[in-house]
Amino acid sequence: MGDPFSIYRRGKKLGKVKPSAILSPVIPFMKNILQRSAGLCLMLVSSCASIAPPPPPLPERISFNRDAGHGHSLFVMLRIEDGKDLPFLLDTGSAVTTLNKSLEPKLGKRIEVVNVQYGWLGKRTSNIYLAPKLYLGNTKLMTGKQIWTDDLGQVPGADTPLMGILGMDCLQHYCLQLNFSSAALSFLDPALLEETNLGQPIPLTVSRGQFFVNENLLGEKRRRTLIDSAEYDDGALSATAFTLGQRNQKVMLRSFGRDREGIFPQGVLAGETYTNLILKDCSLSSNPHMNIIGLRFLARHLVTLNFPKRTMYLRRCQPENLGDWTDSDPAYALTMEADAFLTKLKAAGQLPGFQRGDRGNVSNWTPPENSSETYPMTRTFIAGKDGTSDEFHYVLIKTAQSQPWTLQKAWRTDAAGHIVVIYPVP
Repeated sequence: MGDPFSIYRRGKKLGKVKPSAILSPVIPFMKNILQRSAGLCLMLVSSCASIAPPPPPLPERISFNRDAGHGHSLFVMLRIEDGKDLPFLLDTGSAVTTLNKSLEPKLGKRIEVVNVQYGWLGKRTSNIYLAPKLYLGNTKLMTGKQIWTDDLGQVPGADTPLMGILGMDCLQHYCLQLNFSSAALSFLDPALLEETNLGQPIPLTVSRGQFFVNENLLGEKRRRTLIDSAEYDDGALSATAFTLGQRNQKVMLRSFGRDREGIFPQGVLAGETYTNLILKDCSLSSNPHMNIIGLRFLARHLVTLNFPKRTMYLRRCQPENLGDWTDSDPAYALTMEADAFLTKLKAAGQLPGFQRGDRGNVSNWTPPENSSETYPMTRTFIAGKDGTSDEFHYVLIKTAQSQPWTLQKAWRTDAAGHIVVIYPVP
């Protein structure tokens, strides 16, 4: 092994020795030291890796407004770090958290201005800022890096000026349980759920910060449907699904300006059947293809939204929290009575514009502006007939509780809404 070393003692050369003879006792010793050092380092690294930081604390259980799911959205009280409690809309349909413009002076320098499109409010302009610390009680919430600001005065359903919308950039980190019977919101550990008590599990998918199920409220599979707690009705249907539902069921329509919604006698989700669903028609929204599950539908259940594990659990409550427009509602019962009278006229061939055997939907009701729930009262129906795009309008009147419904007016309009025929009535 190479040149030998020379060995000397007191100036005399004693001979030569190979380096291997000198190093051979040392190499195993050094090797053992290195192995032990490496092992110790691995143990330290492993030990450090196993000591993960504790998860952030979960907020305590809080209360929300008791009319949530009964024609109103769900509101909770939050605060910015140096402020007082402010009313926020809980919005699982929004990918971002939004603050009212009045809070902008507390947010520092604006980062960007963006143009956005809301489903029902149309085009809007929002400002983007770095997200402030947001607290629920004494617990700091996990949020995104940025927040938006907008004028929230147009958001419906709030009894007080709305100061914020709590979106999925925050909520996606939590497992939420909504108990509408006690009006309570709980934050649960997603890894420690008692799943046997939570009801029907439904998988969730995620797209662009929003969560969806793969079925709409008419039971149609492969129809991506948004979980949107800001929609205070049962939900909404795409233009295609709404039209199909009208063909298969007797749907009562209510109109509000350009918007309309229908009362569907029956709906289905995850094999469960539901009655009296109030569903919006998305044909006139910014996205006519969207399907939505709203708060009124959720309020029929104990709802557990395990966003980290991408699962929604629904346990039905008895009686269901249906809000308005149920079979026990006198106005609804009277409308169904008027609908039955109109259907009887059509079947007998006595409905103006229809001959015996003509096919069409005559159960679509929209209240006129002068509709009253005192006698005499009226109901207006808009009917469609197969083979034409024209609409047939009928006003029914009931003069007293003991009197039957009678036909008061009838006319026909074209696709542009112009009256083309006024029918005589008995």
